[in-house]
Amino acid sequence: MLKSFKRWMADKEVMFWSFLLLFIGFVVLFSASKGVLVKESFFLKQCLWLIIATVAGVFIKKVDYRDLQRTAPILYLIILFLLILVFFLGYGGATRWIKLGVFYLQPSEFAKLITVLVLAAYLADRDVRRFPVLLTSLVIVGIPFLLVLKQPNLGTAFIFIVIFFAMIYEAGAAKGQMITLFLMGAFSSPFMWLVMKPYQRERVMTFLYPMRDPLGKGYNLIQSIITIGSGGLWGKGFLRGTQTKLAFLPEYHTDFIFCAFAEEFGFIGVVALI
Repeated sequence: MLKSFKRWMADKEVMFWSFLLLFIGFVVLFSASKGVLVKESFFLKQCLWLIIATVAGVFIKKVDYRDLQRTAPILYLIILFLLILVFFLGYGGATRWIKLGVFYLQPSEFAKLITVLVLAAYLADRDVRRFPVLLTSLVIVGIPFLLVLKQPNLGTAFIFIVIFFAMIYEAGAAKGQMITLFLMGAFSSPFMWLVMKPYQRERVMTFLYPMRDPLGKGYNLIQSIITIGSGGLWGKGFLRGTQTKLAFLPEYHTDFIFCAFAEEFGFIGVVALI
């Protein structure tokens, strides 16, 4: 009974911080979207997805984790099939999506979650410090990694590397193993440049040197820095952000939403959030 109570308290704490971050995100998105047409409002779209995610979360919470452990290999094979199917039925310039009527499915997003699930199921009763177990873990992550990299989707592929290191660390990998794998990855990283597509190299160069094209590809990055700096110590205040409302930061609703938060709540707000 004590064990069940502790688990409930842990779930309660996770839920509290999760919903707090969601609330902060909604507040900032509402402020940044104020004045935008209803049909174009990212705030309303976020509300819709929150409802869908909440329903899905309630359903998943009722599923016994042992059932997930048993079905993990099947889910893994299904997602690998979908990742391969993308190359034949892929939609868009970079073949990442499968068109299903009016809906678009991006298998790589589900692949991240399922890879975590199947790797957790595999490592649950195995010692990751044994080389065969570590090698098998690398293969489990490596297959979807290579398929996603081939799409090409370098950003998502990199997440699989993070997943691998995080999972084997939690499974109890030895420090020597972690250091060796990290050094191998570091030494092989220059070869990644050779296999990258021209537009991927251009993105990296734009990220490192945005002033190479300040009015083009580097514009949003430069404006994001200006937006964060304009918040100062205390910020401009809720609903008073100018960089987003005057469209100086056009992609505020993406990963750059942090910039909108920094502009309105300043350095103090950013430190509190982090």
